[in-house]
Amino acid sequence: MTATAILPESTNSGAAAGWPLFEVTVEGYDPFTVSARSRGAAIYDKWLSFRDVWPDCTFRHWLNLARVRRASRAIGPDPYDYVRRNYDRAIGHGTRVAITGEGRDLEGRVGTLVHPGRTSTAYAHVVLDGDDHAIIVHPLSVVLVASDQSGVPQ
Repeated sequence: MTATAILPESTNSGAAAGWPLFEVTVEGYDPFTVSARSRGAAIYDKWLSFRDVWPDCTFRHWLNLARVRRASRAIGPDPYDYVRRNYDRAIGHGTRVAITGEGRDLEGRVGTLVHPGRTSTAYAHVVLDGDDHAIIVHPLSVVLVASDQSGVPQ
């Protein structure tokens, strides 16, 4: 059995354009879908997760095991389906959102939702504009922003 994960492809515009999806495949495992800034970031992220079950796997060995390709869509069920059903939030990968109710440092900041991978799909995973990593926030803390990406909540 071959495992495949989808991760995002890198973009020059950063979080404002959203992170692309990549598919990471490792023989003997189910496929993985991952959002990342680049192909390298995607494969590194999955290696860190994989080390939880195989701590002796070096990154060099991982590079021989894993295959990464750009994916047009996520593998498996939609990760934000739970949030849409239970929190009445029309969100998905690539949605522009503003953060509210998560503390002074995050209040009003704008970012883009990314694919949560295999971590909790009950939360929103957001890459804030100007940041290079995703944060996890409660679904009720995200507000859709206008399509012109000005940061004005809808």
